[in-house]
Amino acid sequence: MDSQNTINTLIELAEKNIRDGSVQFAHTLLLQCLDIDPESIRANELLADLALNEGNIGLAIKRLENACVHEMASAESLHKLASCYFSIGDIQHSIEALERSLIKKESFEVLHDLGVTLSLAGRHEDGIERLEQAVAIKQVPEAYYNIGRICDELRLYDKGAAAYQMALKLNPDFVEAWVNFGVVMYEQGRLDDALFAYSQALKINPNFLDALLNRGNALYRQQRFSESIDAYDAAIAIDGNFADAHFNKSMPLLLLGDFQSGFDEYEWRLQCPSLQETARGIHRPTWHGEVLRGKTILLYSEQGYGDSIQFCRYVKLVSELGAKVILEVQEPLVSLLSNLEGVSQVFVKGEIPPNHDYQCALLSLPRIFKTTIDTISSPGKYIECDSRLATQWQKRLGTRVRPRIGIAWRGNRKHLNDGNRNILVGDLLRSLPKNFDYVSLQKEMIDEDEIALRDYPHLLRFEADLQSFSDTAALINCLDLVITVDTSIAHLSCALGKTTYILLSSPPDWRWLLERSDSPWYSSAKLYRQKVLNDWNGVLSEIQEDIQIAFESKHLK
Repeated sequence: MDSQNTINTLIELAEKNIRDGSVQFAHTLLLQCLDIDPESIRANELLADLALNEGNIGLAIKRLENACVHEMASAESLHKLASCYFSIGDIQHSIEALERSLIKKESFEVLHDLGVTLSLAGRHEDGIERLEQAVAIKQVPEAYYNIGRICDELRLYDKGAAAYQMALKLNPDFVEAWVNFGVVMYEQGRLDDALFAYSQALKINPNFLDALLNRGNALYRQQRFSESIDAYDAAIAIDGNFADAHFNKSMPLLLLGDFQSGFDEYEWRLQCPSLQETARGIHRPTWHGEVLRGKTILLYSEQGYGDSIQFCRYVKLVSELGAKVILEVQEPLVSLLSNLEGVSQVFVKGEIPPNHDYQCALLSLPRIFKTTIDTISSPGKYIECDSRLATQWQKRLGTRVRPRIGIAWRGNRKHLNDGNRNILVGDLLRSLPKNFDYVSLQKEMIDEDEIALRDYPHLLRFEADLQSFSDTAALINCLDLVITVDTSIAHLSCALGKTTYILLSSPPDWRWLLERSDSPWYSSAKLYRQKVLNDWNGVLSEIQEDIQIAFESKHLK
């Protein structure tokens, strides 16, 4: 009997023993095959199956790699190898195995898995293409659901909504599809449709946490704050450690002025996967209000520039407890905050910090100091601009002929509410009085801005010269008024004590509270609130009138 016949006989016997449950004997027979031919495709395939049954992924990959080294490898083995690679996070090798499998045999399963894996590798468009090929072979709700998820990543909301609707047509009880469809409706501002989708999900599974969380988010955006709190509480009742529900609950509480409960819930942000910040002093204890006299504490920034500017006011309070304060902030803020009252040293976020005894996030300080609306520290000016830079800007701007007004219409594109809080620069400039000099405080322009600004050549622009917040602060110092949406410019201008008109979307960020035109955080702020989401017309009319009144009476600082 030649070697191949011997291998075939051993494999047949091994397969019979596997069917009969004699796995160990089958394993022995298959190893005998490999002694004769280490690259035996079928023997390696069967040994891989045995390894997978035992949970030995590493050995299964080794066996499958041996089986798939030849061009004769089966589509099934290549698919199985791809799944093993995927399970250990080896996305690239998984893609390569799936593509080889697809060449041998086109199937729904391979196309589907390839689409999902391509998306995980950042190749979203290719992933959608493969998934669409998959559903052309077989209409499966999970495949449409995955198309929807990838469309969400690309913000292709209409296409994503259609995919989720197909998934739900095929499986009306697909809870995750209902929730994701609701999120798409939420992103498009169709809040009633979003709430309907979440209600459908909760009919199927009343304890589905993501449905309760997102229901709370939609109710919050509709300014149904009490109901949104109830939705978050329902999620927390199911899982008391659901950090996202606790954190999101803090938003309506803080917006309603309940700082005690709100800041307690706000601490849960540090446990939210999407918001977790790593303290530079991770090996030092977190400060919760212990005696600090003679100690050194690291206060570190988190979230956006505006948050750092707003809450750096607490540095002074911490230093007054007898502590040496080290401040870690984003690089563009370092020079601006180096002379902040109470700070001993400022360094760039991510660098190795000096020795210290405690560490604490800036946004945890209001809770530690038991801040209420009536006890907010330093509502007036608490940041100084660089006088040397201010002088340079004064010379650059030249002799003042007319009042100068700074404007900012767009925030950080990574901000979750960026689309709602921004205003079109053309709409803003078109509404403002003509007898003033307007100065752009934007650091970056997008194509849409550039097109709109062709009609406003007299707007003074300095994007290339605003290298840090020290530059922006010095420029603001030379202005008579700042008009801005809710972004870091608003916080900077107010912290400098400059009169600042802030345009707020509906609902506003929690720090601006409700139904008031002033801010307890900033005495120089005047707030202009949307009455209807995305409708700035009323706000712009108010600002136009107030500018004329303010300059006629010269009330501006």
